[in-house]
Amino acid sequence: LARLAGAAAQLGRPERESGDATCPYCGGRAEISLIHGTEGRRYLQCGHCSRLWRFKRTLCPHCGAEGNGILRHIFVDGQPDLRAVVCETCRHYILEADLRPRDMPLEIGHVLSLVMGHLDALAQEDGASPLSLSRPAAARAVSAAEETVH
Repeated sequence: LARLAGAAAQLGRPERESGDATCPYCGGRAEISLIHGTEGRRYLQCGHCSRLWRFKRTLCPHCGAEGNGILRHIFVDGQPDLRAVVCETCRHYILEADLRPRDMPLEIGHVLSLVMGHLDALAQEDGASPLSLSRPAAARAVSAAEETVH
């Protein structure tokens, strides 16, 4: 695992916070949200190229909504560090793992998604749609604008 984390770290990641849920490297969609470091910074990880980028913790990665009560956490008792984060505005969710209690390297945090299937089920039972299966609102707006030009 240490070698894997080292290799992934060499890919680099932007340290400035982004408000875009589209991967800045390949344009793929965010697959998982990871909370890491003493400051509790939020990173999104691309489901296509696996690269990481910082993302504002209070912002919905799908529609960009922000504010008190916008993002709601669904988790199982005793495991609040593994959760589904549901946006009450657009009803999309992303799985999120807080790596701080596990002291886990950021670059391999995505392996926790393998044990988070029950959270997918809970969020979908709640009527939310997975972020990874939808296009971010900003990308849809650009596509619509391009279609009207052609």
